[in-house]
Amino acid sequence: MFEEQRTECQREEDELAVALTKLKCSESYACSLEDEHQLLQKRIAELEAKRAELEAAVAAESKVNEKQLSNATAASGGIDEEERQKLLKEIESLKSSLARDRDAAQMARETMNNLSQLISAKDSELIKLNASFDALRSERDELVRLVQDKHAESLQYHAEVQRLTQLLGDQTANLQKSVAERDSLTQDLAAKEQDAVWLRNELQVLKQRLSNVEDASNSALEHCGVAEHTLLERELEATREARAGLERSAQDAATEIVFLRQQLAEAQDKESLACKERDRLRDHLMEIEAGRTEEQLQTEEIQRALEARLAQAEEQLKNSSTMYTSASIRAQQQVETLQQQLALMAQQRDDLQNKISAAEDKVASYTASLTNLQLVLEQFQRGTSCLSFLEFPSCIFMGINVYFWNFTEREKDIHAATEKVRVELQESFNKQDALNKEIAHLKEQLNDARECLLAASRLSDQLDKRSERIEQLNQEERIEQQYTKHITHFNVSDGVGSPSIILGNDHVF
Repeated sequence: MFEEQRTECQREEDELAVALTKLKCSESYACSLEDEHQLLQKRIAELEAKRAELEAAVAAESKVNEKQLSNATAASGGIDEEERQKLLKEIESLKSSLARDRDAAQMARETMNNLSQLISAKDSELIKLNASFDALRSERDELVRLVQDKHAESLQYHAEVQRLTQLLGDQTANLQKSVAERDSLTQDLAAKEQDAVWLRNELQVLKQRLSNVEDASNSALEHCGVAEHTLLERELEATREARAGLERSAQDAATEIVFLRQQLAEAQDKESLACKERDRLRDHLMEIEAGRTEEQLQTEEIQRALEARLAQAEEQLKNSSTMYTSASIRAQQQVETLQQQLALMAQQRDDLQNKISAAEDKVASYTASLTNLQLVLEQFQRGTSCLSFLEFPSCIFMGINVYFWNFTEREKDIHAATEKVRVELQESFNKQDALNKEIAHLKEQLNDARECLLAASRLSDQLDKRSERIEQLNQEERIEQQYTKHITHFNVSDGVGSPSIILGNDHVF
């Protein structure tokens, strides 16, 4: 029995090792998902930082371009309409880039919302699983307590049965001894009674002979002489002595017969007491066996109910595992979608960098043109410094005023467009911050989901342990059934040889 329990313990350890390996694999998979999520978060943060730097650089370059354009316009008389159109096209391209970024952010937000809904559904499922886990844990605790109580009662019953079996064996041995003594005393009594009968017969014969001798003596006294009379007296004396000896022998035999009858009565009393004790012990064993049978039936009923609950819990666990697998696949698909969006945003970043490079080239050309214009103006100012201001025609001043008015209007338009782009960039920043907050919330939900998955894994391990415990209870029940068969065989069998068989089986048990 201890060897079987040791084997069961070894098997439980092996299954626990397998379950632990599965749990580690699931934890590694969850960690890999977490790492991928963190990597994706890091890439999004890097992309946001680069985008912010790019937008800041665009804003700075726009300011520099505005200043340089205003300086170039003031120095050279303004930029033609073609350059203005180019700037407006660049602004429109920046707006379209911002619109695409806004669309990408909207797609990311939708993806995050889907993930949030998925995680909420998983949270509700995990709440249900936790409730089921708590119920199963309470049932497991109750089952463990019941098993411990039944095990203690079984040990107590086993000890009681062993004690009663030993006592019954002792009583049976005493009964056998009493029966042997009774048989021996009966045989001795029969022999003594035969001896007593023989002695009575001999005594009767001697009495008859004595009577005959006395009669012969009396008749001889009348007819015979002194010698014959003396001989007859001697023969009569010898016959009397023989009769006295036979009487003493008969009295001794009678005394011994009385003693043997007393011993026989005592042996019969002992046999009767031993039979009563054997019947009492047998009835007690029957009561114990009936109680054990009833408890065994109750245990089997509880076991069937628990097996049904276990099957239901395993089905729920299987369904939750399937749902978790599908959720993992959907999460993987959403991660791939986010990666594609990241690739698209990286491409947009490259396009913006190319546009910034082109704008820097234009700024460099404008700077060179501005430098040339400044040199021309300086030369012109050196050549006309000696002329009076009043010598210039009024139409020149009017043209200059009109030009500055047009330049002011253009500057206002450029400033308004730049401000609009800045507002859109700020909105994009705000949306990006909201996305970061959603990503952080999703990260927390993923951590909660991971903890719930670990709890589900522990639940699976505990279900496996309970199945093993049920199997162990079945093994103990089979052993008890085997022992019950031996007890039933003892109760049914009659004679002296059965207790020894029971004792032998009990010793094996």
